[in-house]
Amino acid sequence: MQSPLQIVVLGAGLIGKRQAEAVQKSKRAEVVGVIDPSASGKEFADELKLDWFSSFDEFLNAKKADGIVIATPNQMHVDMGLQCVAQNLPALIEKPISDNAQSASILVEAAKTAGVEILVGHHRRHNSIVKVAKEKIKSGVIGNIVAAHSSCWLCKPDNYFDVEWRTQ
Repeated sequence: MQSPLQIVVLGAGLIGKRQAEAVQKSKRAEVVGVIDPSASGKEFADELKLDWFSSFDEFLNAKKADGIVIATPNQMHVDMGLQCVAQNLPALIEKPISDNAQSASILVEAAKTAGVEILVGHHRRHNSIVKVAKEKIKSGVIGNIVAAHSSCWLCKPDNYFDVEWRTQ
C-alpha cells in the first residue's frame, strides 16, 4: 500500500479547519502540519497533535509535504500560491483563487510553466442541493438543458464572521 500523501494546511480559520478535518478522514492523505501565526492556529495544531508553524518560511525550513491547502484570507491567495509554485508544492487554493483576474492569470501561468498542480476549492459542488440538481439534469427528466443561470443564497453561521481578519 502506498503511503498517505502528507498535507499541510495554511490558515487555521473556519475553512482551514474544515479542510484539515476532511483530509484527516481520508485513507489516502494525512495532515502533517498547520501554518498559522495566531494563538488559535497553534491551539488547533495542538488539538490534532500536528506540527505547528507560525509562518510559511518556518514550515519550509522544517518540513516537507506532498501538498498544501491554502485557506488564508482571499487577498493572500496569489502570493501564497506563487510561493508554493516556487517550492514545487502542489496546492489546493480556497476560492476565490484571487481577488482580481490579472493576478489569477499570473498564478495560473506560473503554475503551468513550472508544472506545479494547483486546484481551486469549490466546495459548493458537494452540496446536497447541487448534487440533486446534477442528477436531475443528467437523467434528462427536465429535458435537454441548453443554458442555465443560478444563484444560491445560504445563511452563514454567526461564528463564520467571528474571526479577527474579517473585521480588519
